[in-house]
Amino acid sequence: MVAGCQAALGSDGCIPSSAAAGVAESLLAEVTIADSSVTVAVEMQGGGHALRELSFSPEDSAEQRATAGGLLVAALAAELERVAAARAVEASSVRPPPPNPSPGPQAASDSEAPRARQWLIDVGAYASAPLGSLAVHLGGEAQVGYFPSARFALVLGARGDTALPGGLDASRLALGLGPAVELLPQAHRLSLLVALEGRIEELRLGGGQSEPAQASVLRGGGALTARFGFPTLGAGFYAGLEAALIGPEVDVYIGSTHQGQVPLASFSLLFGGRLASFRP
Repeated sequence: MVAGCQAALGSDGCIPSSAAAGVAESLLAEVTIADSSVTVAVEMQGGGHALRELSFSPEDSAEQRATAGGLLVAALAAELERVAAARAVEASSVRPPPPNPSPGPQAASDSEAPRARQWLIDVGAYASAPLGSLAVHLGGEAQVGYFPSARFALVLGARGDTALPGGLDASRLALGLGPAVELLPQAHRLSLLVALEGRIEELRLGGGQSEPAQASVLRGGGALTARFGFPTLGAGFYAGLEAALIGPEVDVYIGSTHQGQVPLASFSLLFGGRLASFRP
């Protein structure tokens, strides 16, 4: 049997246990012989084992059975060594993941990404020209915008103005409320806020009037406003345009002389300072 094993593995590859003293063993084979079969169990140092049984026919001689058992030992030993070598290659190819790189400039800028706006407060002045009238009004305004999201807002505003000398002796006080949309929603950067307000206005007239007889007229309507803002670190300024449609039209008289008309439509130029707050 040893001769059959050595024929496959070489004289140094298969050594009987009686002669293995002082020899470093990597594989240990245990052979159990019966009348019609041989059982071979091979165990590898450090793990791994194999077990096979080989049956013989009555015509097989004792020499043939011994040679077959030795060849079976060699075959199992070679199989275990092949499996162990494949596992070693696989283990060497599995590398630990690289350590997390330290955050670079881009990662730092991402962590410091601008936060969403929460409030905008505009305080400024405006010049308004009613359509079809030579009168120009100058006044001041304040508007507060609350952002429930990064893009949409609710705005509330108050304003008052008076006509320049040479035009109709008129002044206006107004309140407005309505939705707005931020077209450039990145905070700390440029802002383009478009608002559609419902507005009520008190028109106050000086001098005598025949129609209407009151010295003041309550009017209502709407206004479309676009404000281009430059918020930086929470403070900045804005400029904008507004188109308003407020009714009814009001004819102004002094005595029986028609002095002019306060029309429905007017256009305004806006400019002022802005404060902004951002979500944590």
